[in-house]
Formats: sequence, structure tokens, C-alpha cells
Amino acid sequence: MIEDDLPKNWGPHRGRLSLHQRKIRGRKSWFVRMAMQGFVPAPGVKSGKKQLVAAALPELFDSAGQVRDHQRERWDLLEPNGMPIGKLRQLRVKVPGSSVWVPVLVKARTDNAAARLLAGALPEGTEIEVDIRGQTRAPD
Repeated sequence: MIEDDLPKNWGPHRGRLSLHQRKIRGRKSWFVRMAMQGFVPAPGVKSGKKQLVAAALPELFDSAGQVRDHQRERWDLLEPNGMPIGKLRQLRVKVPGSSVWVPVLVKARTDNAAARLLAGALPEGTEIEVDIRGQTRAPD
């Protein structure tokens, strides 16, 4: 269920685990799961990251308080799995219930494609900032 969609080199150990165990193990690899969706929080983001992660992975987190700061962000796994860091688009998002804009790196060819990807992966009501001038707009 939760682990079945992970490629071999991404995720935690497979096996016969209860739903609770799969959920706990999945929480440890939230960065990898977000990368599989095509976006991750930008490096060095502190404020608003927990809310973003909880909104992006509602099957793992009931609230932002369950996201742990000490979990390791596996930047070394992005490039080998098709997310070259130098070619990612940077946008900013504000998820419902948060007042903080969070920069994210998105695997997309254009800003509009990146905005569409984020709009599909994040809950309704998420604001997406596409351009540098700070204008927010819905994806095309």
C-alpha cells in the first residue's frame, strides 16, 4: 500500500508490516516520497516546511506536528533518480492553514508545468507563486 510504489533504491525495507508500521517507516522517508511526486522543499527551508510536508503526504501525516525536523533530507538520492538539482524550477507555495511562503524545487520544464504539478499534488486552496515579482496566480 504505502511502500508498494517505491522503487528499490528509494525506500525502506519491504516485508510484511502492519499498516501502523508502514506509516511510521514512511514518515522517515517523507523527503523521498515528495521527490517521487516531483517536488521537494528547497535546501535550507526551516519555516513552513512541516505544514508543506503534511499537506503533500496526508496518507502519512495527520498533522504538521508529526513531521520531524531531524529526519534526513536525502539530496544525494535526487540526481540518480531523475531529479538533477541544477535543472529544477523553484517556486513558492503557501498551503492552507499556513501564513508562510515555502520555496520548493520542482521537476518540470516550465514554470506553468511546475505550477500544475504542485496544484495537483497539494490540497485545494494552496497558493502558488510562479514568478519572481511575487505575483500569485493559479496554474494555467
